[in-house]
Amino acid sequence: MGRHKKNYTQGSVFAVPLRDGGFGLGVVARSSRGGITLGYFFGPRRDELPGSDVATLLNPADVLLIRLFGDLGLLRGEWPVLGRIPDWKSEDWPVPFFVRVNYADPRQSRLVEYDPVNLGVVAKAHSIGDDRLDDYFEDGMSGYGALEVRLTNLLRS
Repeated sequence: MGRHKKNYTQGSVFAVPLRDGGFGLGVVARSSRGGITLGYFFGPRRDELPGSDVATLLNPADVLLIRLFGDLGLLRGEWPVLGRIPDWKSEDWPVPFFVRVNYADPRQSRLVEYDPVNLGVVAKAHSIGDDRLDDYFEDGMSGYGALEVRLTNLLRS
C-alpha cells in the first residue's frame, strides 16, 4: 500500500471519532517525516461532527491531552479535517516537555523535549523530581486507534 497524500498542515483542526460515539477534537501542532505528528486534543465530547467554525473556539490553554501520534487516521480520512486555526502561530502551540516515567524508580524519570522539525529526535532531556511527574503529559507515541481509545476514556470521565 502506497503512502496517502498529506491532507493537513500545522494548525489543521480535525475530529477524532470516539469509540462509544461522538467526536473529540485535535489540532496539528507539528508534523515531521514518517507521519509523526504532535497533536493538541480537546473536549468536550461532541455528538455531531462540528463545522469549520469550531477552529475559532480552540485555545491551547484548554488542552486535555498533548500527544505524538501517527497520522494514518488523518490520511485515510477517518479523522476528518475541519479547517484551520485562524492566524496560526506555531509559537502559541509549542512542542512541550513530556515526562518519561521510570516506574521502577520514579526518581529516575526524565523530562524530554522533541525537536520541532524532526519529532523523532529528542532535542533535550534532563532529570525531574518524582514530585513533579503530574505536571507534564506522559511521553510516548500512539497509533491512531490507540489515541481514539485514550480520548474516548478521557471524555467519558
